[in-house]
Amino acid sequence: MDTLQDAKHEDIYWAIRQLAKRRDMIVKNNVMNKNQLHSQLSYSYPSYKKFFAQVDGKSALCFWENYPSPEHIWSTTPEQIYKTIKAVHQALKIERVHAIIDMIKKDGNTQKGYQEERDSIVRNIVKDIKNNQELIKDIEVQLRKLLPQTGYKLQTMPGIDLITESKIVSEIGDINRFPDSDKLARFMGLALYILVQQAKVRKKGVEMATES
Repeated sequence: MDTLQDAKHEDIYWAIRQLAKRRDMIVKNNVMNKNQLHSQLSYSYPSYKKFFAQVDGKSALCFWENYPSPEHIWSTTPEQIYKTIKAVHQALKIERVHAIIDMIKKDGNTQKGYQEERDSIVRNIVKDIKNNQELIKDIEVQLRKLLPQTGYKLQTMPGIDLITESKIVSEIGDINRFPDSDKLARFMGLALYILVQQAKVRKKGVEMATES
């Protein structure tokens, strides 16, 4: 009976570890998607960075998916664009739509050869980003269910969020395997240091990828 309980207890850390790894992989994939989106948009919309606060926010993704290039803007009306984006961003104002259209006009003619294929690429990237965002949300829901069962309460500490806690827990495993709190604290400190260094490496990699 005890062996069965121990096995079940160990399974939860395995599950958390796998979910954390899976989330990391999806996040990395979305970083690449985002870089590709930046590249594609720079051709059709030179001023695209001024359109929205985030290139992969809900409003922005809705805009890119429905209007991957200016020719889609000219075939509709500001009111229709407003209606389309407002479905995902209730606080949007029609004035913002007019401001975006003005920037597009100032950019001039940006149409390229094989524009239909280019538009298809933008839409494909957007769909991939949106799908990954949903997958990340699903994983975080599962982590929120599992983490309280481990006995850890790391999120009560300043600077420790759901993702950081899941990574620490996946590194440390069962806290009961430590003979005293001092050894646990030392191991946690080492785990935190490793996570910080890994985060720095990832950030540097993202910056290099964005610059290229």
